[in-house]
Amino acid sequence: MNPYRIQWIARVRNDGSLSGNAKAVAEILVSAGVCGQVALTNWQRVNRALGKSSGDLAVRNQIKELQAAGYLGRYQGNKYNQSRGWRLYLPEEESNLFEFMDQAA
Repeated sequence: MNPYRIQWIARVRNDGSLSGNAKAVAEILVSAGVCGQVALTNWQRVNRALGKSSGDLAVRNQIKELQAAGYLGRYQGNKYNQSRGWRLYLPEEESNLFEFMDQAA
């Protein structure tokens, strides 16, 4: 696992404001499709990894919780890599501010 992911999951694990379910989702995301700061997976696969039905909507709430705390953003791929997934952020990083400003607009 790369150093960024190690730091990211350590921060998530120690964040007392996050629910245990959100932390369980983070554990799946940090090991999914290693590609730098990107977890190449979707919420249905996260459900299956947690032993739930792929259509269970509860995981979407935990993903929203991680997004609201500043740990997670959507990754849509680029012209070279069309894979979609989740970008892992540390809340204080400047790079995630643009995404949150876009969501608020």
